[in-house]
Amino acid sequence: MKTLLFLVSLFGVSLVSAQSTSAQAKYDTITLQVPGVCNMCKARIETASYDASGVKSVNWDRETEILTAVINPKKTTRQKVADAVAAAGYRSELAEANPEAYAKLPDCCKYDSGIHKH
Repeated sequence: MKTLLFLVSLFGVSLVSAQSTSAQAKYDTITLQVPGVCNMCKARIETASYDASGVKSVNWDRETEILTAVINPKKTTRQKVADAVAAAGYRSELAEANPEAYAKLPDCCKYDSGIHKH
């Protein structure tokens, strides 16, 4: 009887572990080089990233200009995230910035104007 109880418990723990592992496997981490200047850029870049369906979390580092996103690869791709950021006026190695969106950025956020990070 104890052996049966032990085996049932072991099976239950294995099932929970397998579900936990498969939940983690649903997401990929991607990076994009996205130029920007300040914390307003950070907010704009990160918010735009969520326009790509399937983005779980994002972080743009102002010093390295690297956008790191955790995505569900069944719902989105690195290219779709780059396109969403480009629509907000920020270029990456995969997509050119939308010119109209770039023109609407505050002057202090126009990264191609030679402005320094602040």
